[in-house]
Amino acid sequence: MMMMMIIIIIIIIIIIIIIIIIIIIIIIIINIITAEMDDCSDGFQCADVVDTCIAEILTCDGVVDCPGGVGEDEAADICQGGMFLQDSDYLAS
Repeated sequence: MMMMMIIIIIIIIIIIIIIIIIIIIIIIIINIITAEMDDCSDGFQCADVVDTCIAEILTCDGVVDCPGGVGEDEAADICQGGMFLQDSDYLAS
């Protein structure tokens, strides 16, 4: 009887360890996905509240892509031959 209790306790401990490992793996995966979403190295980081990232192909095309155009007017200087919109007017750089 005592041996059976020890085996059950060991099985419960193993199950708890497995659950903890699964939770850690899920947290790591979420952090990796979030980091990739936050990485805006291939685009333009808007200056809005949530730091929207727009694709590089959408930058300097004369179309407001950031929510409310926030940040695009300050970035007009990075466009070479392209343009950003500001207050419905085109800004050539």
